[in-house]
Amino acid sequence: MRKAARPVLLAPALALLMAGAAGQTKENRAQDAGVKPAAIFFQVQLVLGSESEKEETDKALRNDPVIKELRSLLKLKSFALLDDDGFRAKEGETSRLPLGKNDEYLLIIKPRLGKGDKEGTIEAEVRFGYSFPGQPRMNLISSLLTMTPGQKTVVGVSKTPTLSFPPNPDRGLILIITGKIVE
Repeated sequence: MRKAARPVLLAPALALLMAGAAGQTKENRAQDAGVKPAAIFFQVQLVLGSESEKEETDKALRNDPVIKELRSLLKLKSFALLDDDGFRAKEGETSRLPLGKNDEYLLIIKPRLGKGDKEGTIEAEVRFGYSFPGQPRMNLISSLLTMTPGQKTVVGVSKTPTLSFPPNPDRGLILIITGKIVE
């Protein structure tokens, strides 16, 4: 499902002061040296899985290998794509992406490139939650993850009885992210 373009909100970068004669920040020194933070493109899928056989899996997900694997690992039998969106983030900066039909979900991600034995990977702090009218924002997934660029990663599955009224505990939200380092 493609939606009209919407802005990704970037939190202001916080520079740490380094002790030194000039009192420069790490950020200033990196800029002086011509070093720019890496850009990472993330594709995000928000999927609702259900144990019900009465519901059909969306066409876009039927042949997806990740969904096939989830079907074999979990009790979920049908899958609906709630949102599919992409955005560009900068290494070391926190980005926010609203998701869902009414932007009721929020993905917060802070990526960085892997170093040392994790070189060539993308590491990210991920938080995902929702807020329905009249309810406070609730965190569903909080994770530190390491992903291989270009490979889909299931960040988490959250079974939450508050997704509908009356509560339906045989459904779960699934957050799938693919990251790619861009020049």
